[in-house]
Amino acid sequence: MTTLLNNAIRGAAGQGDYEKVSSLIYEGADVNCQDESGWSPLLLTAKFAKSSVKETLSVLLENGADLRKRVFTPNGYFNAVMFLDQRSLEEDIVEPAIKLLEAYHIDRPPGWHAKIRETKWRLKQIRGQ
Repeated sequence: MTTLLNNAIRGAAGQGDYEKVSSLIYEGADVNCQDESGWSPLLLTAKFAKSSVKETLSVLLENGADLRKRVFTPNGYFNAVMFLDQRSLEEDIVEPAIKLLEAYHIDRPPGWHAKIRETKWRLKQIRGQ
């Protein structure tokens, strides 16, 4: 049963279905579960969710999702902030999502502040501000 719940929460998180994520957490899904490749619900939301990204991140973080989890990709190791930074060129979800991540993150990884400043600067350049 736990495996099914964990598979389901990763699927819902990757789709940005925050209501289903919340329901699965209530049923006992692990917000920090990882698949064989290392993908957690938080990482899947940050990389793949097309809608309700901020809401899904919020539900996961409020329920103890670990921001320090990373996954290895062909381009190296990535965490949730790095995935959101990659998306910043195409989508307008990054700034509110990063503010949310900042609010929940206590033990920041090395380079956290520099990454946030760089992302905010890039957003301003893109928007012509």
